[in-house]
Amino acid sequence: MNVRISTIRRGKVLGICAVLTGIFACTVVDLHAQVKAPARAPRISGFGVSNFAISTKSASAQEFFKQGLLQAYAFNEAEAVRAFKAALEEDPDCAMCAWGVAYQLG
Repeated sequence: MNVRISTIRRGKVLGICAVLTGIFACTVVDLHAQVKAPARAPRISGFGVSNFAISTKSASAQEFFKQGLLQAYAFNEAEAVRAFKAALEEDPDCAMCAWGVAYQLG
């Protein structure tokens, strides 16, 4: 009789573990689906001045590049990448903007 009760308890415990594992898996999938792409880089000031001129026809790309460079100097890698990518959106032919992304991503 004692063996039978132990087997029944073990079955209940395994069933509860299976249900909890399923709930956890569904939660993780749902959280993954809610991840959004990062927003475009905002204009950030107050990090100094950069006079590093690059070859671009877009003044906006130049400003985003300078911002990315200043953020890189401030060790704010995520914002630097966002700024360099925003510069690339303004001027897709900007080699230095692509370099900035590569520089920050290592």
